[in-house]
Amino acid sequence: MPNYVPLDDFDGIVASLSLFELSREEPGVMAGRWFQWLQPNGCLLIYVFGADDVKTSPEMWDSDRLCARRIEWKFMSRTIYMTLFTKAGWNGLLEKAGFSIGHTATDGFAPAGEANDDEPHYFVTGRKAGVALDGRGRDGVEG
Repeated sequence: MPNYVPLDDFDGIVASLSLFELSREEPGVMAGRWFQWLQPNGCLLIYVFGADDVKTSPEMWDSDRLCARRIEWKFMSRTIYMTLFTKAGWNGLLEKAGFSIGHTATDGFAPAGEANDDEPHYFVTGRKAGVALDGRGRDGVEG
């Protein structure tokens, strides 16, 4: 994904449980790319874990307390080590990229089999506010 360049802009983008094995810096880079790839008023949905919803220890946290690293987790029957932002960290990362945060929600999911306990899924919607080159928003109304 880091080298992907779309042929056209998108109306919406979804990132579902795909960001937790990245470094702390990479989700911010991706958010900037998503913002570029979306048409004016395009929507983004990310579906992640919040570091504030999983078991951590003090040494995992960065000094700003917005990100924890090397969180051990059983995912799809294999052990992984996640880097996660807190809910405020995810929101701030998207806002820094230019998104207006819409709706946020947390919901648990109980996977079957050898996975951990309930997965605390955090959902965030964002919108790329903007005006098309002709001065009109995507809905055709003057912006």
